[in-house]
Amino acid sequence: MKTLVVFRDCHAKHNIVWPDCNPTDEDFVRRYAAKRGWLVAVRKRGAK
Repeated sequence: MKTLVVFRDCHAKHNIVWPDCNPTDEDFVRRYAAKRGWLVAVRKRGAK
């Protein structure tokens, strides 16, 4: 499982963290973020 981080703006407190993301959820999150112009990244060291 992956942990996704959605960067909404330049402030870390506004990031959205999606722990234990399965492939179906990942597709949804990436499409949702792309429509709003947000960046999505996979957290390097897991859910912590």
